[in-house]
Amino acid sequence: MRLRDIFAMSFLLATILVSIAAMSPPTIAISEGYSDSMEPAMSEGDRHLCLDPELPGVAVEHGDVVSFEHPVSETHIRHRVVEIGDGEIVTQGDNNSYTDAPITDEHVRCVIVTE
Repeated sequence: MRLRDIFAMSFLLATILVSIAAMSPPTIAISEGYSDSMEPAMSEGDRHLCLDPELPGVAVEHGDVVSFEHPVSETHIRHRVVEIGDGEIVTQGDNNSYTDAPITDEHVRCVIVTE
């Protein structure tokens, strides 16, 4: 096999793999609550479906419940988005009287689609 043929086959294989990846189903995960901070909408131990925010058609919006990694403690939290702006997202548990420290898109793991 000539080098040109190997290159052509490699390019064809790469094109096929990219096409298959683009057609793969959306990333769906399960988010489980570990506190009562989202009462009464969500209770501790409840499990909810969530979608990767990088998927087409999925975006973090005001009022959404998101699961995110706390920037300092690295624990997973699910709270409601109460403010978006200047590259930051502010969240708050429905059962909390205070907002959380701002996070960025990179901290958001998924957007809850069932409450």
